[in-house]
Amino acid sequence: MAWRFFWRIPLLRNVWLNLSRGGPSLTVGVRGLRATFGRRHRRITASLPGSGVSVSHVIPNAPRPAETPVDDGRRLLEQALRERRTGR
Repeated sequence: MAWRFFWRIPLLRNVWLNLSRGGPSLTVGVRGLRATFGRRHRRITASLPGSGVSVSHVIPNAPRPAETPVDDGRRLLEQALRERRTGR
């Protein structure tokens, strides 16, 4: 059995800051319909309050282009060195 740590802090009416080992997230919504925005994905949850029935849909966040500038810089540097060696 795994232990989970989760702490929910109310910020405004119907807005919570969620803290866990996986990182912070923000939840917005009312009873029966909520949206959670985290570092890895967004989640929309709809439920029938009091029944225990709910459905959840995960929307992955777009990948961050953190590697792109480094890769482009490395590629441009290698291209410039090749051109310098060949005399172009």
